Amino acid sequence: MKVLAGGQSLGPMLNLRLVEPDALVDIAGIPELRRIDREADALVVGAASPTPISRTAALPTSGPT
Repeated sequence: MKVLAGGQSLGPMLNLRLVEPDALVDIAGIPELRRIDREADALVVGAASPTPISRTAALPTSGPT
């Protein structure tokens, strides 16, 4: 089984028949995996996040004071 989120590397490998998985699971539609959030003192980035981390509102705008 192969997991597909963005497919930037898996897509070409499938086209060239370099991999032939029995199953292909697309996780891009799972909302919980598309998030970028702050939780306590951590930044949580989902495996299928479409937004570059540098453009998310979850990042602090300044460093520690």
